[in-house]
Amino acid sequence: MSRTFVKESDGEDGDELPELQVSPHRNLVTPAGLRQIDTAVDRLQTDLTEARAATDRSTLKGIQRDLRYWTERQRTAEVVAPSAASGTVRFGSTVEMEKQDRGRVE
Repeated sequence: MSRTFVKESDGEDGDELPELQVSPHRNLVTPAGLRQIDTAVDRLQTDLTEARAATDRSTLKGIQRDLRYWTERQRTAEVVAPSAASGTVRFGSTVEMEKQDRGRVE
């Protein structure tokens, strides 16, 4: 039978989720960004344990995919310390912008 005429709920459990794409470029993160990645990995590991206990296969596959992605991002993270106030904007800098037309009425 053609797959065209099969209801999605009748499908095999073999339908794979597409992998999340990991950038081939450097993975620069701030210390706060790395903490967020660590938190995501920890949460997903907990979710994975719970999904395995519940034998929820579809949820399990999604968690495993997300865990592969975030584990790779964690592995490749390059922490960039915030720069001292040098007048140069770089990765991790916080800047304040001022509009030149401040006070202008339109």
